[in-house]
Amino acid sequence: MQVDIAIVGAGAGGLAAAASLLKQNPKLTVTVFDPADEHYYQPGWTLVGSGLMPQEKTVRPMDSVIPKKVSWVQEAVT
Repeated sequence: MQVDIAIVGAGAGGLAAAASLLKQNPKLTVTVFDPADEHYYQPGWTLVGSGLMPQEKTVRPMDSVIPKKVSWVQEAVT
């Protein structure tokens, strides 16, 4: 597999980096590696703790949050 950019981790930082890189250069091939099935919106956890947001709103299927044009490899990097 040959890619221009490989990102380890599909957390908020990894997904933001992937989206930003593709916005700057749509011709890039970007691949994100993350074994998780679900993405947790961790900044929302403070709102859950304070009772302002239900916990269910902080989790989504991983494939629904991966930016378009980004390949997702559902494996851990060791």
